[in-house]
Amino acid sequence: MEGKANFYIDEEDKTKIHVNYWLNDNVVVPAGKKIKIIERTLECDTSYSESIKSQILNESTFYNLWRCEVWEIKEQPDFYKNSNKVIEVFKYDGKTIDYYLVNKYDRNADYVLELKNREFIEFKETGWEFGAVTIPLKMRPGYTKNNISVDQEIEGDLNLGIFSSYKIGKYRARYERHQGFVKLANVSLNVGPFFSLGTVDLDKNNTTVSSDPIMDDSTKSIGYFSTGGGLMVSIYNFRVGAYLGWDFGFGTKNNSWNYDNRPWFGLGVSYSIKNPWKESE
Repeated sequence: MEGKANFYIDEEDKTKIHVNYWLNDNVVVPAGKKIKIIERTLECDTSYSESIKSQILNESTFYNLWRCEVWEIKEQPDFYKNSNKVIEVFKYDGKTIDYYLVNKYDRNADYVLELKNREFIEFKETGWEFGAVTIPLKMRPGYTKNNISVDQEIEGDLNLGIFSSYKIGKYRARYERHQGFVKLANVSLNVGPFFSLGTVDLDKNNTTVSSDPIMDDSTKSIGYFSTGGGLMVSIYNFRVGAYLGWDFGFGTKNNSWNYDNRPWFGLGVSYSIKNPWKESE
């Protein structure tokens, strides 16, 4: 079966992985619609009893069920017959069925995976993650302004920031006899923005294109705010990536800095605060 799911290792039997699929959708039925709710209960003799209730919605209502068009029910009547809950949604004339809402499968169904020794599974894993990032190596390209040439600069600084990234990867686990499931290294690609803070010392070498450059051997420290985006390769929760960013200085001398509001390229590492290997997930 395909689709999104939650899965976790059985706490008592480490040879099993439980899978719970997200099979239904959230559907909004607008106010003023007439609906007929059919709920079925399985009896001891394996027959079903039904309760039927009709009403006109006074306000728009969410239902965690799957929408099926009339033609779909005609082609797949089992969706209607085997659903433990069906909502018939009528058109505004109150007589013609517009569409159906059905519980295509039991949303509480529990699928169990049992693997042979040394056999492994893998699932596509996507989602947003957050964590800490440091970009210790930055390359600031050179440029020319007012006929003054600014040289390329390589900077090493253990600045610390935060990132938000969208992950595309795989969850992998292998079953080993007498041990249970062993989680394998997950490799993924992460892309997203980052934000960090840092400081820099201004001197006569990095204020040359300023309207008020430093002419003597004195220095002045300013803070700067960095932002941009990165493309990272992840193994477990550790990531190495390439970044493109801009620095924006703040303080009384921020405009004097040659690289204020200028692009740079960097190499950095990050660590996610979300742990995908926690068995409770």
